[in-house]
Amino acid sequence: ADLPDSRIGIAMAQGNVYWAKDYYRTALEKYQQALKLIDSFEKGRFVTFQIMLYGNIAGIYSKLEDFEQALLYAKKSIELGYNSGNVRARGHLKLGTILIDIGAYQEALDSLSITEKFIFQQKDSIALVHCWLAKGMASKELNKIDSAMFYISQSALVANKLDYQIPEILLVEGEVQELKGSSSLALSKYRKALEIAKEKTSLNGQMEAYEKMREWFKKQKRFEEAYNYYALGAALQDSISSVDVINRINELNTKYESEKKEQQISQLESKNLIQSLQAEKDKQARWLLIIAAVALIVIAGLLYFRSKSKSKTNALLDAKNQELAKLNQTKDRLFSIISHDLKSPLSSFHTITKSLSDHWEKLEKDQLKDYIITLRDSSSDVKDMMDNLLKWALSQSNQLHYKPTQVEPKEVVAKIINELGAVSSLKNIPIVLTAISSEEIIADHDFLQIIIRNLLSNALKFSNNDSKVEVTVSATNDHQVLTIQDYGVGMDQEQADQLFAGSIIAQDIQNSTEKGTGLGLVLCKELMEKMSGSIEVTSELGKGTIFRLVFSKAA
Repeated sequence: ADLPDSRIGIAMAQGNVYWAKDYYRTALEKYQQALKLIDSFEKGRFVTFQIMLYGNIAGIYSKLEDFEQALLYAKKSIELGYNSGNVRARGHLKLGTILIDIGAYQEALDSLSITEKFIFQQKDSIALVHCWLAKGMASKELNKIDSAMFYISQSALVANKLDYQIPEILLVEGEVQELKGSSSLALSKYRKALEIAKEKTSLNGQMEAYEKMREWFKKQKRFEEAYNYYALGAALQDSISSVDVINRINELNTKYESEKKEQQISQLESKNLIQSLQAEKDKQARWLLIIAAVALIVIAGLLYFRSKSKSKTNALLDAKNQELAKLNQTKDRLFSIISHDLKSPLSSFHTITKSLSDHWEKLEKDQLKDYIITLRDSSSDVKDMMDNLLKWALSQSNQLHYKPTQVEPKEVVAKIINELGAVSSLKNIPIVLTAISSEEIIADHDFLQIIIRNLLSNALKFSNNDSKVEVTVSATNDHQVLTIQDYGVGMDQEQADQLFAGSIIAQDIQNSTEKGTGLGLVLCKELMEKMSGSIEVTSELGKGTIFRLVFSKAA
């Protein structure tokens, strides 16, 4: 980390992490810190890093809607690339999109035409999708409808070959179809864009699709339908606003903790310097120690007992600090869940019930069904969240007591399967129980019900319709094993481990459209540990997840 390129790389990596978490201002500070490090070294030594940093800073300023600064840094990146013979296609693409944002459409088209050449040279297919999409948008704004349609169709063609579906292509294609007078075709494009945005959990994509559909129905003077999409967009906007506020709070907290750690490191370095000077002084005065040997033996004894007492005090303080940190972590997690995850379904609940109350007699059957499904999902989310919150809070305060007894897992599983029968039938996902062993285990009956209910509910929630969930009860020489396997969206192993650690929440898993706190899995892990059992998870993205519960057999 003392090497120049390592220090620059660390600052860039930190900026990338903050950008990925939408902490734009903190990411900008890290990128600028990396630029200062480059400026302090030999000129031209880190040109590639500098080109990348200029492009990243341009992207951050674009997110912050400071397009003047975004344009400045995008041009710096391109200029340095030309001067050093290291032009990056995506940096050129970023300039074109910024020019569209500020309304310089012809200049954007000229820049994007140059970008195309670099993209073909560097064989960057994803960049080509976005380049042709941007050219289509600029052509549309210049009223070059045929050119716009050509570029949009080319962008869609490449995206389909790559299986890279993004709602923006369909939204722009819908706008072009409206300009051509094909209103019905435009509406179908908007609806398809909304479907893809929901699959990708793209909140901004959903918002833009709702807005396009609202305006379409408004132009057709179908005001009731326009209002319905306005209501759905308003509910989603509440959720996005809540996420933005929480991200900003988290960004400030992260920045505060980072600065606090830097101060602690500085204080530690000063303390080490003082200790080093003291050691040198002791070395010079060693001859005095020989004369005062007897006195120092007595002093050493006193210091020993004092040190021992101080160590005990420090150990007690460390234990209290750890306990306080755990309580703060619990409090922060509760506040985060309540302020973010609870607000979103309640906000949707309020908006939709108000719309139902005001316009119930005018709603069509399909619209009414959509509202009822949304209400059902929102109320189910709130109920599950509150159940897990209550049990987790009791666990954290040691009020959830372990009462071991002899339990037959097969009977508990069968009972939970029966309770979840309605959800299983609704999604056409049968839960298949295979009991290879009927031996009893040592467990808390209530704890076991909580764990199995959480895992089966998650399996149904994250499984595709018309799939299945398999539950197997088996045994080894010393243990009883309960396996729950689904064939749903799955996740990579790193995400699975992070969910158990409580460091990410369910909506952070990008391939899932479901919402959740991840608190249920943390609760399951804690309850298994209280019963001296273990829980293991293996998962593969797009193929499903397997949970293994391992218990001690009854004597």
